[in-house]
Amino acid sequence: MNIGSKLRYLIEEANITQRQLADALHISPSALNGYINQGKEPDYATLVRIADYFHTSTDYLLGHSNICLLYTSDA
Repeated sequence: MNIGSKLRYLIEEANITQRQLADALHISPSALNGYINQGKEPDYATLVRIADYFHTSTDYLLGHSNICLLYTSDA
């Protein structure tokens, strides 16, 4: 599963729109679309913001782990 597929899954699970995620991450919707649909990869800072937003790890997003939700907001 690539980062685009994982982002699509996380967006669905969070029940948010791509626009909402783009706004929360302070990136353009077209940049987010590139990550989801065009195989582009976010820079390191954006990758970390995505992981923080979804309370997951960068390892999960990059495909180094199959564990999706490692952290909770209480941690």
